[in-house]
Amino acid sequence: MSQDVTIIIGTHRNFALLRNCLRTLYAYTLAGYELIIVDNATDIPSKKLIALYQRLLEKDLKVIINPDNNKGFAEWNNQAVNQANRKYVLFLNDDTVLVPEWLTSMLELTKVENWGAISKKLLDRNGKETWHKGKKSGEVDEAPATCLLVKREDAYFDEEFRGYYFEDLDLILRLKRRGLKIIAERTRPIYHIGAASTQKIDPVQFSKMVSRNQGLYELRRRE
Repeated sequence: MSQDVTIIIGTHRNFALLRNCLRTLYAYTLAGYELIIVDNATDIPSKKLIALYQRLLEKDLKVIINPDNNKGFAEWNNQAVNQANRKYVLFLNDDTVLVPEWLTSMLELTKVENWGAISKKLLDRNGKETWHKGKKSGEVDEAPATCLLVKREDAYFDEEFRGYYFEDLDLILRLKRRGLKIIAERTRPIYHIGAASTQKIDPVQFSKMVSRNQGLYELRRRE
């Protein structure tokens, strides 16, 4: 079933984290998936790492190069979606560490009637649950785009959300308003280091960005 999936990873100067993500992706994912990496002005080690996986995955890996890092999460993911050729799109953060059967366990849930998005139980670097606590997979109200599977035709973020945060919750809101289910897969949790990109932003600028995006999201919720 992995041949039905385009996996999208955006990265910006996170070499050590990207290395762990790609290493576990390559080790624990059945061959056949399409991978699109969005290179947002990465450093030389990251570029060399991406080149290595280009040799390993050949035609199944596309690289989008943005020479600067002024595109936000919504915009760079939409860039990649426009080049995705598979039935499903899976958004994946570069600061995740994957485990065996991480993807197949998600794809099993595409059998659920009327599903709109499938998310993952997330653990921090110490193994503490951060999203979708518990053991049994099932329907949830919200889900982050840290690791999120959607149908190709639904895989667009609203670019009014600039920078980071709340663009994924806006996508979930739109799916729910169409009567679609948001499912959390809890049997094969993955690790999420967190704040890999946002910690590079000036704190004052970051606070303004989050406040603006949250305000926009709350407005959408009331519509």
